[in-house]
Amino acid sequence: MWSRPHRTLPRLSAFAPEGREVPDREGFEIEVTRKGKPLKNLHKNGVLGPYPFKRKLRDTKSVDEWKKERFEPTYPGLSCNV
Repeated sequence: MWSRPHRTLPRLSAFAPEGREVPDREGFEIEVTRKGKPLKNLHKNGVLGPYPFKRKLRDTKSVDEWKKERFEPTYPGLSCNV
C-alpha cells in the first residue's frame, strides 16, 4: 500500500480519470453513492461522466454548497460523501 505525504490514501484511486477529476480539481476525496450505497467501478458502468468545472470552487463555500451547486446538478440521481 502506498501513501502520499500529508494526505490519506485516495478512495477513488482505482477508478478511471473521470473518478479522479473531482478530487484533483476540488482538493478533497469523495465517495459516490446511489440510494445510500457506495458505487464501485464508476468508469466501467459509465456512472460518473466528465466533471465540467475547470476551476476549484471558492474556499468561502462549504462542502454542502459545493454539493448543491456542482455535484447534484452535474450528476443527478447520485450523492456523495466527502
